[in-house]
Amino acid sequence: MNQHQNPSTMKKHADASPSAWGTWSACAASVTRARGKARRASSYTREGSAAHELAERLLKEEPLVASVVIEGEEVEITEEMLENVWSYVDHVQAFQDAASVSGIEERVTLDDLPEPIFGTLDAFGYDASTKILDLADLKYGQGYAVKVEGNIQLRIYALGLLRKLGPFVEVEKVRMAIVQPRVSGPPVKIETISLQELLDWERDVLVPAVQKIADNDGTEVAGDHCRWCVRAGECKAFAVLASEKAAVAFGAAPAPFEEGKLSDQELADILEHAETISAWVGKVRAEASNRIDTGGTVPGWKLVPKRAMRRWSDADAALDALTVRGVPWEKITKILSPLQVEKVAKTYRVKPEDYGTFIVKESSGSTLARASDPRGSLDSDPSTVFGESIGIVEGT
Repeated sequence: MNQHQNPSTMKKHADASPSAWGTWSACAASVTRARGKARRASSYTREGSAAHELAERLLKEEPLVASVVIEGEEVEITEEMLENVWSYVDHVQAFQDAASVSGIEERVTLDDLPEPIFGTLDAFGYDASTKILDLADLKYGQGYAVKVEGNIQLRIYALGLLRKLGPFVEVEKVRMAIVQPRVSGPPVKIETISLQELLDWERDVLVPAVQKIADNDGTEVAGDHCRWCVRAGECKAFAVLASEKAAVAFGAAPAPFEEGKLSDQELADILEHAETISAWVGKVRAEASNRIDTGGTVPGWKLVPKRAMRRWSDADAALDALTVRGVPWEKITKILSPLQVEKVAKTYRVKPEDYGTFIVKESSGSTLARASDPRGSLDSDPSTVFGESIGIVEGT
């Protein structure tokens, strides 16, 4: 038995995860050279996880809560989130009401492949009368619209679900839905394929891609997929690609633009390559920060505290101090930041010193800076840099 077998009992996330297909199918090294690496949680991934937890509560008809803790951070369940998630809940309830078998947050595995793949499917339902297997995946992001046509993540989930349901479920068609309520266009997008199409795709596309990983292919292949790769900041192939694009965009030396503003074509030429360059620089900075954070050194660079932000140390006491001085309660109870309260308080001639004792300044984390930066450096203990709530999540 090798270290990658029995995924359900060994690890939470597959090295070759269904959601990262676009990266590892193009570059096996994103898995073979990244075993054990994980992506740090971000505000976006935590928000997405909170939306999924809300959806699960709604489908299970469990009591709603004001907030949930995701990867050690509290995420508020807002009215906007509730409204957006309902489109997913309505779609799932529609096919599950007619289903003979259904489930939510279903763990599925393809551990019979050369490289085991496993993950968690958001929701499914099987209708014995129509022999249709329905799958739904909630995407809460709004940065770009996820396509349902040829969506590999859902196809992998469908294959894992078929293995789990077994031979007693007769499926003729697989109907897959991406529910993404925060992008323009219809929130629910559906693709239907036959069972044979799915099985042919597994044989012709999935298995060959997985075999390259099982063969420990470490060849780095750079491309647009690199921006999602957990090791992009250390990948030499991505560095070469970004450098080449920078040379095309700006020239080998500083761009010899004529005086005055950039022309429309010059802007277009730069934008053509800017996303790759920007993604690479961001990944390199993240890699450098991580190395320093975990005790390494990057010559000429260090971690320093971010600018301290004001917050309430005792919001209730501050509210009392303001209201007894004549600031209407309803004017400030929905204001979150000290800066906003300060603006309101001024109109009532309340001085900052009257409530300033309830404000503290705390850094929100660390940022990368040159060694010559006058700010003092932080030590590299993760709990000091990020606090006790350090979350690691799989890339999405």
